[in-house]
Amino acid sequence: MQKFKLYLIFSIIVTVTAAGLCHAISNPKITPLTPGVQAIMFSKMFSYISLYEKSKPKILVVYEKTDNSASVMSEAFEREGIESTIAEVELLPDLINKYSVIYLTKGLSISKLKKYLKGTHILTLSGDPDDVLSGEASISVGLEKNKPKIIINYAQLQRESCQISAELFNLALVIR
Repeated sequence: MQKFKLYLIFSIIVTVTAAGLCHAISNPKITPLTPGVQAIMFSKMFSYISLYEKSKPKILVVYEKTDNSASVMSEAFEREGIESTIAEVELLPDLINKYSVIYLTKGLSISKLKKYLKGTHILTLSGDPDDVLSGEASISVGLEKNKPKIIINYAQLQRESCQISAELFNLALVIR
């Protein structure tokens, strides 16, 4: 009986430990990168992403009234030679057809944009890896264990009808 109790306790410990490890592996802590590093990484990725524009895309940096990081991100894209414009969510209907990529600033939910994005083939980027992990955006970049990481939400990418090369998928953490 004593052996059975020890075996049972050992089995529970192993199961709980394994479950904890699986949870830690499936939910890595990925922190946001600075706007400058984000812009560099996104600019390098565009050669692996099939968009309707043949050259570097024009990016619309969308923000809410309470956010002031949009101008910092737009300037970072401009330093990388990528044309970008900042706009509040309310201006999106007038601008949506002029851009192939939308960058979501921190805290901006795609649910506020869905009605404008429906039927378009616009790629959504975010500087917040949690946005991609939760399905709010298609692609983000972050820092995991002091190394840059590309995060791709495959389901969101399919909804946006964007194609990405296998090389980029191999480099990224892909959320299915």
